[in-house]
Amino acid sequence: MTADNPPLEVPSLCDRQEIVDTTTRLCMHADFHDWTGLRSCFADDLTVHFPGVTGGESREIAADDFVARWKRYLSRFESTQHLSTNHLVAGDDNGATCQTYFQTQYYRPATNGGGFWT
Repeated sequence: MTADNPPLEVPSLCDRQEIVDTTTRLCMHADFHDWTGLRSCFADDLTVHFPGVTGGESREIAADDFVARWKRYLSRFESTQHLSTNHLVAGDDNGATCQTYFQTQYYRPATNGGGFWT
């Protein structure tokens, strides 16, 4: 945080834990290919930011489209592991943000030209 970017108000501990739990559920639902459970982690419209995948720009996407894209992509792998760490939660009565690091591992059998990808 800098003087130009002061920290936002921290939500209550219960709200903060619910937000962190949601990111954990997101990872677990994705890994178990529970698409209904994954969809339940999101509001109808999302702002997503995956700088390692899509570059530095955030973008808007409907949650149903986001889950459909994950389903198409993740279904290609025999197994996946999504991890979420270092949660920074900030917000107020009108909403909150959670910044977190994600690490993912994907496995597809070598017979399909695969192996492990992180």
